[in-house]
Amino acid sequence: RERKILLAAYGILVGPLYAFIIDTWYWATTLYPHTFDTWKYALYTATFWTLSHSAANVFFLLVFGDRVISMMERFRERFFWRHEGGGRS
Repeated sequence: RERKILLAAYGILVGPLYAFIIDTWYWATTLYPHTFDTWKYALYTATFWTLSHSAANVFFLLVFGDRVISMMERFRERFFWRHEGGGRS
């Protein structure tokens, strides 16, 4: 239960960060002139979209969080290895 809540908190934090990066890219590639006001405009127009995605992240991670965590644990067990000394000294 705690791990699922931590995963949902991660979704809350990372969603807006990703949206900020995408909105800045949108501003840099499509809006002219490149001023602080047009950058604020790009962020402002995407606010509802960003908040709805954060809410969706929380919802889906709380609903499917157990499955996501078990998939990540299987991935870690399958592909993680530790080098144990050996070789030349």
